[in-house]
This record gives sequence, structure tokens and C-alpha cells, in this order.
Amino acid sequence: MSTPPPFLAVDALTVRVTSNSKSGKVILDGITLAVDQGSALGIAGESGSGKSTLLLAMMGVLREGLMQTSGDLHLQGEKILGLGDDALCTARRGTLAFIAQNTSTALTPNHKISTQMDEALRLNTPLPKPQRNDRATDLLNQVMLPDAVAILAKYPHELSGGQAQRVAIAMALASNPKCLMMDEPTTGLDVTTQATILDLLIHLQKTMGLGLICVSHDLGVLAKLCTQIGVMQAGKLVELGPKAQLLGHPKHDYTKTLLAAVPRLSTPIPPPKAARGPEVLRVSNLSLSYKSAQKRGWPWQKAKPHFALKNAGFMLHQAEVLAIVGESGSGKSTLLRAIAGMADWQQGSISYMGPKGQSIALGPLKSRRLSDLAAVQMIFQNPQSSLNPKQSVLQILAQPLRLYFPQTLSDLAARAAALCASVRLDTSYLPRFPPQLSGGERQRIAIARALCAKPKILLCDEVTTALDVSVQATVLALLRDVTVQEQSAILFVSHDLAVVRMIADRIIVMKNGEIVEMGSVAEICETPKHAYTKNLLAAVLDTNM
Repeated sequence: MSTPPPFLAVDALTVRVTSNSKSGKVILDGITLAVDQGSALGIAGESGSGKSTLLLAMMGVLREGLMQTSGDLHLQGEKILGLGDDALCTARRGTLAFIAQNTSTALTPNHKISTQMDEALRLNTPLPKPQRNDRATDLLNQVMLPDAVAILAKYPHELSGGQAQRVAIAMALASNPKCLMMDEPTTGLDVTTQATILDLLIHLQKTMGLGLICVSHDLGVLAKLCTQIGVMQAGKLVELGPKAQLLGHPKHDYTKTLLAAVPRLSTPIPPPKAARGPEVLRVSNLSLSYKSAQKRGWPWQKAKPHFALKNAGFMLHQAEVLAIVGESGSGKSTLLRAIAGMADWQQGSISYMGPKGQSIALGPLKSRRLSDLAAVQMIFQNPQSSLNPKQSVLQILAQPLRLYFPQTLSDLAARAAALCASVRLDTSYLPRFPPQLSGGERQRIAIARALCAKPKILLCDEVTTALDVSVQATVLALLRDVTVQEQSAILFVSHDLAVVRMIADRIIVMKNGEIVEMGSVAEICETPKHAYTKNLLAAVLDTNM
């Protein structure tokens, strides 16, 4: 009796950048692996290693500008690379479903969730409209979303990150797939929401017999979710094996390097600085609220304000890294936006110490900001939306350089190249455009752009979320160097206390817009007082087996 073919088989697949010659850059180099039905495979590696390209290839898709030069890919024994759109959809329907990395761009912003769920069901099932409505509700209940009817009536921007990710999972389940293909499914989620999503995926796998193929730079995520893990480097699959073997006894030097770079709560805390520098920023009793939408009720009932910040106050010192941690919706990013002049607050004050030691009051959004406050720079969480897709990397970096430090074109190019080198990118990236970069590469360009102004205060909003662990460690070291060389102060927003302990001098813990705990890294990480801080610490994933 012949052995049935594996569910998904990749056989010596090589993919190159489109070129008239055979010298096009290799993106996937002779990848061979087999995935059994119902198994859970994780794929790890640095940004640009080919992880996402391999995942898409497994779906039968190659990005524009890439071509298959050798090898094959079979889904349930059928070759799928090179099929036309209709044939490919037919081959994948009821078999594979894809969950994109960024749900904020994967969900259509101007359509309600009900419309998007209905479209997924209409395209993948024969159900009539009334039954599709019932099925959409069932799917949202299946991914454990509370009040599915209310969720269906909302737009994507009205959902939290965890809710949006669960909606994306529900849409993927609409076709009753045998395998979920996931590209960084928990990137951008706080540690408690991340734990909830991973528990949900494990539950779905057990109850529905789903297979899982997950690309992630977070080895802790793969350690919890997968039974087998492959490691990619420069387009090659350098190691593949059972989870316990690969994480506990890695063979390849690159795998060992990745594991060594994973942030852990057991990592020794750097010694505290001998003395604090002078104060550079003061936030006092800051409160910011949004009026909630008027719900049905008596005409005289007023909409209640929703407080994003409640009496927040702290001081930031020169060359200090002050981290702000908390779940999504705790007010971390809102606080940074208020300091950057991008959010209007109703109560409190923010003051900045000018170059001559004078205190400069920073007004709310409606007030005029002083032109010399280029010294306060912000790095946003999502470089996909913060970088202009129609500008090259050189243009993106040259614009602030020309604004803050007028110089010749040759000087601009040299300075831009130096900034790229500081975030571990070579000069070949200067003529590229953001859509041609990986998520981690885009974030490094965003960091380089903020450093153009030589800021005295750097506002970092989840800047390492999209970075693999080795690049993350490099960027954290880079930000630390900025505090030493430029004497810049950093407000570092993150949801991951294991990352924070590697860079911070002090930590602020926020919940529901309030600061619930503040102290040194040792005080917060080793002797937390607030129950919420203890929950955050308990949710940090580890790769130890």
C-alpha cells in the first residue's frame, strides 16, 4: 500500500527576485519540508530571512517582483504554485486560510464587521443571507468575543487589538479550513491579550483538528503554540525539529544566537546609574477624556466622558530611559501623543526644559508649539502607516535632515547612509521604497528618521514590536547608546516587561489611564506591589522547556 502524500510538501523550492539573468537575489534557497495534517509548525528567523515569503508561497502566492526558479510545492498532492487565480482559490477553499500580520490594515476600515464577515461567508459557503448572519454570530462566539451582536455592528477602529485579531481569526474560519496560515498573529498585542489569543488558537486546534503554520520572530510564541519549529536565515532553512529539541538543544549557531537574544525576566538587571541627570520633562496631573457616543435614552441624558488619562504625573531626567507598560487601552500611547502635541488634554500641564535651562510649557493640541521643539521626536508603532510608501528611504531620511540641518546633497546622502548603518541596514536600502521592505526593516527606517533631529527627548511607541529578537537587542542597545552619546532622554512604551528590563532605568505601570505603580526596574520586576503588575509579569512568555 502506497503512503499518502503529506498535507503540504515543499520540495527544494527556490525563489529569486525577478531578473533577466540568473543573478537575481535569492529569497528562498532550496527549502524542503513537509507538514502533516493537524500539526503545528512554527517558522522563526530575522526580518528579511524569507519567513513571510515562504508562508505566502505555501498559499500558492509569490509577491510581485519574485519568481520561482526551481522546486515544487504540493497541497494534498496537487501542485499549486503557478495556478491561475480561479484554480488557486478552488484548491485552497476549505483547506487553507490566511491571517495577516496587521489586522488594522487587513480589515477594511469603512465597512462594519458584519459586512466583512458576510463577504467571507458569501465567498466560501453556499449559505443564504439569513443563515450567514447566524453563522457570523456563531463564529464570533467561537473565538470567544463577548457580545457578538454588538461586535458585528462596529467598525474595525472601534475594536481593541485583541478584538480585531479575533475577528480576523473568525473570518479565516468562515471557509472551514483544515489549516490556518498565520503571519505574526500576536505582533502588537500586549502580553495578556497575546496569551488569550494563543490559548484560543490552541483551543481551536484541539476542538476542530486544525493545522497551524505560524511565522513569528517571537520564539516564546512559537514555544507555546507549535510542536515543530524551523529556523530560517538568509532564505535557507538552517534547522528544523521538534520544539523541545530545537529550543533545548539547538544545533545550528544561528539558532543558538537567536535563543541567546530572547529577552527573559531571569536576565540580570543592569546596575543603576550613579546619579540622575537634570530634569528635562515634567508631566503634572494630566487628564484627557473623550466623549462617548450618545446612546439611546432620554434627551436630557448627556454622554459620559471616557478618560484615557487620569491625573498622570512624572518627571523625566536627562539620559534616562523611563519605560511605560500596560495593556492595550491603558493610556500609554495617548500619553506619548499628548507630549508630542498630537492629543488635546483638558487638565494638567506638560513642561520641557529648554537649551538654556528655562521651563517651556507645552500647550495642548490647539495651542501653538514652539518651532525649536524638534528636540522632541516620536517613533510610531506601525511603520507601515507612518512611512510614505511613495518615497525612497533616502528621501524619507533626507527630508528631516534638510529641515533641521541644511547641507549639501552629498552630505545628505552620507548622513543618510550613516543613519542606516546605525540601525543595521546597508546603503543598498537607500533607493528602496517601504513596500519593498520587511516589517522589521521598515521600523528600523522609522527609528533612523527620528534620530535625524538629534532629539533630546525620544518618544518610542512599541518600537521593537515588529523586530526579531536579534535586531531588537541591537535596537535596544542603539537606543541606550543615544542616551549616553547624545544625553537624550527616552520615554519607552512597551507591553513587554522582559524587553523593558533590558533598557529601562525606571518603569511606570498604567491601567485604565492611571499610573498604578512606579519605581526602579528592580522594584517593579522583582518586588511588584500592585496585583496588575504581577499579572503582567506572569503573562510574559518564555522559551525554556
